[in-house]
Amino acid sequence: MALARFPHMGGLSTKSLAELTTVHTPDEGYTLGGRFMWENDDPANRMLSWQSGSNGPYKSLVTYDPSSDTGFAAMTTTGDSAEIEDARARWMK
Repeated sequence: MALARFPHMGGLSTKSLAELTTVHTPDEGYTLGGRFMWENDDPANRMLSWQSGSNGPYKSLVTYDPSSDTGFAAMTTTGDSAEIEDARARWMK
């Protein structure tokens, strides 16, 4: 969570943060800083840092909302991310 929060809470200059969050692959939401998405897929809504990772059975998810400084982070080693994805969906509501 600290890594997702860092650039938004003074870790980067305004210019660097803008470059980090500029979407270069619109259909996937990819930026230099990973993946950023808009709430409900609407650019008029808040932008969320939407990160995931995996290495074999290890799966992780981080979703961070810079506007409210809140987030969700979870990981599993079961090889199945369905449970943590469901937990994130509940958090999003």
